[in-house]
Amino acid sequence: MTNFDDLIYSEEKKYDVIEVGMQDAVCCGVWRVGRQKAEYQGEIKYPDKLIIGFELGQLSSKGAQMLKLEMYTNSLFPKSSLCQHIEQWTSKKITDEDRLHYDLRALIGKKATLNIVANENWRNIGSILPPNKSNNLEISNVIPEGTLPTWVVNLRAKAIPDDQIPPKEPAKEPEDWFKASNKPTKLSESDVVLKETVPF
Repeated sequence: MTNFDDLIYSEEKKYDVIEVGMQDAVCCGVWRVGRQKAEYQGEIKYPDKLIIGFELGQLSSKGAQMLKLEMYTNSLFPKSSLCQHIEQWTSKKITDEDRLHYDLRALIGKKATLNIVANENWRNIGSILPPNKSNNLEISNVIPEGTLPTWVVNLRAKAIPDDQIPPKEPAKEPEDWFKASNKPTKLSESDVVLKETVPF
């Protein structure tokens, strides 16, 4: 079972291509893959990541439901892609209280409409919307029961243990300490990381 079903066709990689646009889908899995090294705006970070898997209405050349895996930062911070996608999908705002105990595994088996967009050589999920009434998809075990997608296995093998994460540099004192100290307190991304809801 390959996890690269969404690769654009090339002479080197002859895989089926996921069609761009709206696609019926059903969530087939949620997997944590640990802290992954990433560079953002010139800074090295180690965000905790997870993958959500969807089986699509589109069939592969072998007649099986196509598989789309999407990676997210494991956080329900209001501006995070994960939070925004879930809110669009469920038509429900995630409250601060919800963030403390949200169980992502409850999404497995839930139908959706995916907006598939092209990004260079990949297909990505631009948004997740409520399912169409005509969506009659069920999980068909494209990923055999008791197994994991190859991408999940590979990423878990590369995960950085917490005790190997380099310490952050101390924050610089703001020049205008008075204005900074009087700004309203907001939830930080670290306050809403889902540490336990999706086990390894």
